[in-house]
Amino acid sequence: VTADAASVALSSPEQKQYTATLFLLAQVYQHTQQADKSARCCLQTLDRQALSLTPDELCSQANEWVSNAIQLSGYFLSQEELVACASCLAAAEAFLDLIPAARTQGGCVSEEVTANLTWGWGKLHVARLVAAASTRVLALDGLQ
Repeated sequence: VTADAASVALSSPEQKQYTATLFLLAQVYQHTQQADKSARCCLQTLDRQALSLTPDELCSQANEWVSNAIQLSGYFLSQEELVACASCLAAAEAFLDLIPAARTQGGCVSEEVTANLTWGWGKLHVARLVAAASTRVLALDGLQ
């Protein structure tokens, strides 16, 4: 299935309603302290939203979509799910790459959002370094 075919399929009223239901389900899970289930529903919602946007809608939705992906990456980072965190950040980067001049001065993406994306990558890399250092310490302890 191509991205264009997915966009058409997800743009039907039924599919839009399903995406909205996933979003609301994420809110319910969050309210009932089921953060992992909430995050999984948010991830599906973001994926479906990105696939359903038309080229004309990309710019108007960029700040919100990218901000949501960054926030979701923060949740995965807090759970030490570094691959899921990186996937969210990479998706945010890919979303921005779809928009010509998104990151230019006066583009449709705010400087705050692009700064937060860079900060998100920085936090992920720090977490990776900490994990690697911990692994190395444990390995050295095992040698003694």
